[in-house]
Formats: sequence, C-alpha cells, structure tokens
Amino acid sequence: MNLIFMKLLSLFSLLLLCSLCFSGHAQSAVSEEERIILRERSLYRGYIEYDRFIVDTFSWEKYRLVDIRDTLGADFDGLNVRLYRYDKINRLPSDSVLIKTKALVARSDRSSDSLLFAMIRKMKNLKVLILEYSDFPKIDESIFELKQLRILSLANNSISEIPQRIAELENLQVLNLQFNELQGDWAVLGILSNLKALKLNGNKLETFPPSITKLKGLEVLNLDFNDIVAIPDQIDDLELLKELNLDGNELTEIPASLFNLSELRSLNLGRNNLTVLPANMDKASSLRYLSISDNRINILPPSIGSITHLKILEASGNLFQTVPETITKLLELESLSLSANQIKVLPIYLNRLKNLQVLYLSANKITNTGIALDGLSKLVELYIGNNPNLIVSSKTSTWTSLEKLDLSNCNLKQMPSGIYAIKKLWKLNLSKNKGLILSPLLKELVNLQELELSANDMKTFPLFLCFMPALKLINLQNNQITYLPKEYPNRKGPELDIRGNPISEQPDELLKLSTWAQYLCKTPELYFAQRRYKKALEMAAFSISNENIHYSSKEICVDPKNYIRYAMYAQDAKQTIDLALEYFNLHYRSPETYINARLIIGYIFNKQFSEAEKLILEWKGKKFSNGKDAHEYIMYEILLMEQNGIQHVDFARAKQLLK
Repeated sequence: MNLIFMKLLSLFSLLLLCSLCFSGHAQSAVSEEERIILRERSLYRGYIEYDRFIVDTFSWEKYRLVDIRDTLGADFDGLNVRLYRYDKINRLPSDSVLIKTKALVARSDRSSDSLLFAMIRKMKNLKVLILEYSDFPKIDESIFELKQLRILSLANNSISEIPQRIAELENLQVLNLQFNELQGDWAVLGILSNLKALKLNGNKLETFPPSITKLKGLEVLNLDFNDIVAIPDQIDDLELLKELNLDGNELTEIPASLFNLSELRSLNLGRNNLTVLPANMDKASSLRYLSISDNRINILPPSIGSITHLKILEASGNLFQTVPETITKLLELESLSLSANQIKVLPIYLNRLKNLQVLYLSANKITNTGIALDGLSKLVELYIGNNPNLIVSSKTSTWTSLEKLDLSNCNLKQMPSGIYAIKKLWKLNLSKNKGLILSPLLKELVNLQELELSANDMKTFPLFLCFMPALKLINLQNNQITYLPKEYPNRKGPELDIRGNPISEQPDELLKLSTWAQYLCKTPELYFAQRRYKKALEMAAFSISNENIHYSSKEICVDPKNYIRYAMYAQDAKQTIDLALEYFNLHYRSPETYINARLIIGYIFNKQFSEAEKLILEWKGKKFSNGKDAHEYIMYEILLMEQNGIQHVDFARAKQLLK
C-alpha cells in the first residue's frame, strides 16, 4: 500500500507541474483539472480518467500543454479527455461519456484494438487523438470519421501508407506520423489545407514529398532521420514556414529558394553531406536558430553575417580550420558551437561577439586560448575540452561571468591560476587529465557545486574538497583510489561517485560516507564495478525493497535500467526477462533500445533463442530518435558482456543475425 501511495503522490506532483503551463488561463479551474479518478484497483491496469486534459509522463516532452492550448484556442476550455494507460481496455464507457470526450490518449498491445476503435467511432467530438507505440500497421478507418479532429499523433507505429480518406479530416492542424514505415510521396497530404504542423521524421522517405509544398499554411515541418537526397526548388511555396528540420538525411546541396522563406525562424540541416551553403542566406531574415553540424563544410558564405537576429549557430563536426570571420558579424549571437572541427588558433576577432553566452570549442586542435576570449564578458558556459595541446591563458580571470567550464582531456598538469578567480563557477570538468595535481586553492571557488575528476589516474582522495561548503557532487570514476581517508566520514561531505576505483574496503564500510540512502544507492554500482555481479543484484533488490529510500530527489534510487543490467550480468535469466517486461508494461512499451537488448540476452540465457531471434528480427534496421539503428545497441550489449568475460554459446548466433 505504501508503494501505491508513493506512486499516486508522484503522479499528483506531475499534475502540479503541468498546472504551471496554465498560468493566466482559467486559474480558478486548476484544482478540478488535476483531479484523478481511479476506476480500477491496479494503478497500471485499466484506465485513469481525467476531468481535463493532463499530459502524462510518456508524452510530457512531446506534447507540452501550451502547444495543445495554442492549437485549440478557445476550444481548450472545458476539454474533456480520457487517458487509457497500458493496454487493458476491457469495457466501453457509456455513449453519453464518449460523445463528450474531446481528447484521447491510448496505447494498445493489439489484443484490445477492436474495443479501442469501437470506442473511437463513438467519439464524434474528438479534437485530440494520440495513439503511439502500438505497432499499428495502418490508420484505422474509424479515425476518418472524426470530422472535428485537430491534432492526430500516430507516432512510433508500423504505418506504411497514408489512405486517401485522411483528406476527410478537413480541420486537422497537427499530423504526427514520425517513426513509422512511410515511403514515397502521398499526394493526399497536399489536400490537408488547414495543416500547420507535419512530422514525418524517422520514416523511409528517399525524396522530399512534393505534395507538401501545397500546404500553404504549414508552419512546422519535421523530416529528420529519413534518406532524402534533395529538396525541391518549390520549397519557398511554404511562405508561412517557421520551423524546418532536415537533420540526418542524405542532402548534398541546399536550393537557394529555401532561404527565401522570410518567416523561417529555425532551420536544422545537421548530419547530412553538405559541403557548401547558398550565397543568399541573408534572405532568411527571421532566422533565430541554424544547425549545420556534422557535414563537410569548410567555408561559410559572407551572407550568413547578415542574418542579424540569429541567436544560436551550431556548426560542430565540420572542416573549419579557423573561426569564420563572417560569424563575428552576428552581434545578437548567444550560443556558438564549433566543436569537432580542425581549428588550431582562436582569432582575436572572436571577442566581437559581445552577447555570446555559450561557446563550444571541444575536440579541435587548439593550442592556446590567447586573448580571443577576453572580451566575452557575458560568456556563461565554455566547453574547450578534448584539445590535448591546449595552453590556457593566464588572463582567464577576465572570464568573470563563467558558470560552467569544461577543460577535460587537455593534458593539464595543474590548474591555470586565473581560474581560481572565477567566483561564479559552479560546474568544472577536469576529467581525463592524467597526472593532474589539484591545489587547495580550489577552495577559492566558493560557488563550485559539481567537480568532474574522472579518469585522472588519481591515487588519493584530496581531503580539502570536504571543506568546500557549496560542493554537492565529486565524480572520481575510473581513477586509482584504493581507500578513502578516515577524516571524510566525520564531515558532511559532498556526494561521491567512486565507481571504477580499486577500493580495498568492503562497501559496507562506505556507510559512514553519507546517508543511509546514499549508501544503498551507490553500493550496487560499487559491487558491479568490482565485477561482483550477483552481489550487485542482491543489493539493488534490497535497496528497491526499502520503500523509505529517496535519493537526490528521485522517486527511486536504483535506475530500473541498471537493475536489469545487474540481473543480466549475474546471468539470472528469469529476473532479467521479468524486469524487462515489467519495464515495458510501466512505460507503455516505449522503444527503449537498451531494454530490448537486455531482454534479448535474458532470453538467450533462458534457452529461449527463438524468442530472442524474434526480437532481433523485429528491431533490426529500426531507427530511433538519436538516429542510431536498434541492432547497434543489441550488438553493443553482447560485445560488452564478452569483454567482461561472460560468454554464451548462442551469442555467436545472435551476432550472425545482427550482421
């Protein structure tokens, strides 16, 4: 009962968070909007009904309340919504309830499809329909009868075609078909004249669907993670387009007509095969965000300097050998990413960017910061790690506004003296600087809260860190520390992450380091780092069974994904399978790549190779939101286990299937 109560409390907290999105909007109705009515005994079976539209955790990031409110306008008031959790739709509500329902969020495991679509047919006033992660092979005919529908999301299914009948949804404004199996051009899309947002990312499109250019009112278009090779010249017919995402395609050039879109505010061209950009970039005068990261560009057209209102420019992962001077004309620029290029010297003209707040220069060939950064008085975050030959200027004391600084993997042997004067600094990364000697002067960073010191070959714990009152977290992973000083337990020190160190004491002795909760939550990972996998699993189970444990303001202190990992490495086949399936049930069958990989390995250990084979073939070739293939994760998990000395005769068969 305590567990159920805590889950209910967690849900109530989420609803309270959602209410913040209603500021200035029907404030007197907030408490009614947040009432939860449980209609089944089990929290995870049956359904939960909300009096008004509250977005659950599975769609919080994708469907912000403000987005739906803006789309529906006045219709948002009085929105009556039913939210069906998991796949247990076992009875239909009354017709009088269904006819009043204006929004539905549901999942299906396919066994309840008939009831689900029978229910949808009776929801004649439905305005919002979200049916995701259910492996639907097609768009059901019942949906086309919803003449009032304004928002339709069928993301993460297996839909391969768009029926002609979708044209009957004349009021549709938002259509989300991301991560399905769509190919080719669907001319019917061009008939949806009221469409404002179209999401087709994560499909199998090889060409830009020409029909889209007929959608004169379109404001948002997402075509990320397809195989599109060209953009039609008619792209400028979308005169009202504000956001265009083409990340992760096969583009080799961009038509000049794209920059005729005077309303365009956000453009993502990352992860393509571009070498040049059009000369007329200045025509996109409303542009605020531009990403050209992970291409093969080595020069920018001068016209980019005339996009005077640009706030964010991402150009990492290209072939720039210096900071393009034309960038310094972007006087309103607040964030600049130039990581993973071939930059050797930071030019003085970089300090013209007086409004710059965030600067990424990691993974270049920079040898000296010089005075190029001295005039950046508003700089809050600087990432300049992974420059192994970097010499940091002694004038870093001029970086007075810095709050975050990354100097990882820069071959530092000691801290640059000027850094001690950056009093606002609260996050400092000094990882992968082997042989780095820390000075007690670090205590002068009175606001420092997070300190990264992993992989530095440190052999002893710097005791003076315990006397920094603001410090909350020290990451000491993968060093050579064999013991912690006796003095540490006598003080209320910061949280330590000491995984991957050859600590000689038994983890039980680490209880003195902090609170009971911290001990329980860290101990499984400590055992795991020592390859004591069965003990890690045992401690994880013990931590989770203690209902009073709360750690770092999280609901649970042992990540469920790690719990499955402990079971897998302990070669507890049944528990690996049970935990993975339970994870899917609680998370609405979301495509967690690592969980699928661990479930497959669980089946292999349990001598159920046929089940493992089904999953491998099901997920092979599928792409996820980060652009990676699912089978890469499965192969990674198997190889990692083999590297840690865990073998199984069927691993070879699984790897053969993945090739």
